[in-house]
Amino acid sequence: MGEIKNNMANVCTIQYINEWIDRDAAGLIAMSEQLYREKITQLGNRIIASADQKPLLLLAGPSGSGKTTTALRLEHYLDTHGHETHTVSMDNYFLPEHEGLPVLPNGKPDYETPKRLDIDLFSEHLKRMAACEPVEIPRFDFTDNSRHPGKVLARKPGEIVIFEGIHALNPMVTGSAQQYANRLYISVRTHIQAEENMRMHPSKIRLARRLLRDKRTRGRSPQMILEQFASVSAGERKYVHPFKNEADFEIDTLFFYELSVYRDLLLPDLRRLADAGSEQCAELVCFLEKLKPLSAELVPKDAMIREFIGGGDFEY
Repeated sequence: MGEIKNNMANVCTIQYINEWIDRDAAGLIAMSEQLYREKITQLGNRIIASADQKPLLLLAGPSGSGKTTTALRLEHYLDTHGHETHTVSMDNYFLPEHEGLPVLPNGKPDYETPKRLDIDLFSEHLKRMAACEPVEIPRFDFTDNSRHPGKVLARKPGEIVIFEGIHALNPMVTGSAQQYANRLYISVRTHIQAEENMRMHPSKIRLARRLLRDKRTRGRSPQMILEQFASVSAGERKYVHPFKNEADFEIDTLFFYELSVYRDLLLPDLRRLADAGSEQCAELVCFLEKLKPLSAELVPKDAMIREFIGGGDFEY
């Protein structure tokens, strides 16, 4: 796997973040955003170099990784460097019915399984897209769990299509697509350290992102999001993480400053849930309280974390 490099370490300390904020908060944000732009540039150039042989990009990552923004930022970069690019969410290939899905120990359907996708249709579309044959991409409506006719996409020679979704690297879904597709895995890979023996796992940063996004865009309560995240995480361990080594490239999507922005947005709900007995929330509270806050108004409109706090330029 080719990691898209920058000078971000696998561990970032709260002391480092707070010192940056005291010294130059705007500079911390600018530096973090520049590192991400460099990753997009490096990856975009690699995709362009192989565009004739591999005109598709399969972009996967667990929930809260920033797949949507990364796909759209890549699309913008490729568009401006001579390759018209289209981005497609694999959620549109969800099957409208839930019959036949595996059942979890709690008796509920396993919504994280790749069997929720119309695998036959998706695999066919990948092959036809690579061959520049037109396909009609469906449109999935989450409000009533239905699928509708969507737009026709006819890729022209030289154009690139990005497919983003949690199962984009699963061979059961994509088959032999590596013959005509580059594969990218993104996630938060950096730990946040408060003290010598006190580290926050990257998954907790993704949870913080989901708590903000799902409350804002899907009307879900923090308690509901926590309950769903448990099953989502179990699905990731089973269906996403085992295939990350299938990727040709990898990006760590941590931003040094992001938890300082989330701090005051999350703490009221997290403290309430921690007081009610949530250990996950208690851990997040402990880390967030040690950070100095940053105003969301300082975050650029094209920043990836706008995917979670809102007000961004990049969305479908």
